[in-house]
Amino acid sequence: LENLYQEWRNLGKRKARTSVLETNRRTDFPNNLQNLFNVVHQDSLVMMNNENDRAFLIAQKTPGRSVTMLGVDKKLSKLKTKRAKRQEAACKLKEKEEKRKATDFASNTIDSDTSEIDSAESSQEREKTCASKPTPKHSR
Repeated sequence: LENLYQEWRNLGKRKARTSVLETNRRTDFPNNLQNLFNVVHQDSLVMMNNENDRAFLIAQKTPGRSVTMLGVDKKLSKLKTKRAKRQEAACKLKEKEEKRKATDFASNTIDSDTSEIDSAESSQEREKTCASKPTPKHSR
């Protein structure tokens, strides 16, 4: 680690130089940093029983590191489920309120046929607005 630090300091001191050797050193230094913490037991591949673990370790040793280990973001998935539940509850409450208004309106009007048509149209609009909201996909 100290040698890498010294190499970095030397690169900084020689940054004005434009020779081929110096440009190669500058391009090789970040590549060496990628392999800094590739610490593994000498016989790790022999000791592993699981083929998936072996494949993962081999992929980690290759340059570019195309494979990473990530977990599920539990906080984010919890927030998404809460948000979806709130949206559903809001839609249900809105539908319930509009049904109540429609029944109040129907009882106060003389011509109940027109109120039923209006309430049917408003319920169709409600279904469209509630259905148009995206529901989050949950992955575990």
